[in-house]
Amino acid sequence: MDQKKQMRHQLIDGWANTLGKACMAGFFGKPMLAGPDSKIICTQGPRAAILDIYAGYQAEAVLKALAKSNAANLRQTIGWQYARGPFVFLNGPLIRVEVSWPDGLERGIIPLESINNRPGGNGRWVVGQLENGTTHLQQLTKSSPHLMVAGESGSGKSTVLQSLVKQFSDDDDNQLVLIDGKGGEGLGCVSGCSNIVGPLARDVEDAKAALQWTVDQMEYRYEHEADGQKFLDGCKRIIVVFDEPQEYTDKSLGGQDAAVVELCRALAVKARASKIHLVMGTQSPNLSIFGHQATRKQLGQRIVGKVEAQKASEVALGTSSPSAHNLAGEGDLYCKTESGLIRRVQGAFVDKDVLRAKYTHPPMMSDWPVFDAEAMRPIEGFNIDELVIGLEIAAKGQGRPALEGAAEMGSHRAKNLLRNAKELWNRLESRGFDYVG
Repeated sequence: MDQKKQMRHQLIDGWANTLGKACMAGFFGKPMLAGPDSKIICTQGPRAAILDIYAGYQAEAVLKALAKSNAANLRQTIGWQYARGPFVFLNGPLIRVEVSWPDGLERGIIPLESINNRPGGNGRWVVGQLENGTTHLQQLTKSSPHLMVAGESGSGKSTVLQSLVKQFSDDDDNQLVLIDGKGGEGLGCVSGCSNIVGPLARDVEDAKAALQWTVDQMEYRYEHEADGQKFLDGCKRIIVVFDEPQEYTDKSLGGQDAAVVELCRALAVKARASKIHLVMGTQSPNLSIFGHQATRKQLGQRIVGKVEAQKASEVALGTSSPSAHNLAGEGDLYCKTESGLIRRVQGAFVDKDVLRAKYTHPPMMSDWPVFDAEAMRPIEGFNIDELVIGLEIAAKGQGRPALEGAAEMGSHRAKNLLRNAKELWNRLESRGFDYVG
């Protein structure tokens, strides 16, 4: 055991012992943690000492006691000088207490290459190192297809996105679409990675073109879904990485583009079953950056670095506790998993200068197809019987060939009807409606 690790071990072990004795002696008002299920688990996190407290039936009383008066009493049990903490919150069945290490004992930079556990494809990627020293993987799946990455300047948000792009680009089963609302400031260094579909979209026109290309891919896959799972299995996974979308979606910034808002909404709501995923990164998490509330609701996975205020943390994590406002920055992250648990992770570091120098592949397409606004307009001219048939086909998850036969219409007309029927059905599903056929 190296000297710093031994020092951390001694500090956190002493803290847990002192805290346990204080609880049982009634230091917090009455004796606690005396039951057979009560225990304290110590963890040497990269940026913080962490105690997970299993308090059993006393959990509510213990939580209130430790957090009382802004954890004033709890501070007296900590035997070292610290910059941040203690922070107390309920995390699943346990109470978690976090406090920063004294100067010199933090572990800030953990290079991606030093993490041995590789993801193995199928939508998995390495986020970083967990508080217990193990690798934290996340996965883009059909049940949890989209991700938001948030954090102020210096939080590690851009590094997370760069690491994600680098890892997914190494897998030939993936294709990536890169959009940067800051003109290339965040994603420019990874635009030369393998399996990038088109040029980095640096302005609103390219953003619309890249998003429409992706929506067209989604529609094409749904049109052929009647061909069976084998067809979809043969399709590449498409990951759209959109850094700083608020430049084109936030009305308060004066640059909202209705087409970008709608295209993002369509992907967020409808792409779930088409092996297409949306990753959005922002320095300023607020309710208006997504342009449409449906987009925000579909970003179920969250990775959040340090943010400037409690409200921003609530928007980013979707919960009031813990608060990302208390993180240390520089890759110190809270990761909200598909199950809803929140883990503290030190993000894997990638050097953007090395990425820029090492990866110089041209994109698969030299230009994006020109954005066609006409393709986004709702199609009218269908009678009520056709609309009912279209809605039934969409609810059953069937494709265009089934609609052509059921409604006795041509391919082009069936394509337009099915697109609108699917959008309507998605809206009905989001309001709790179900199909019984």
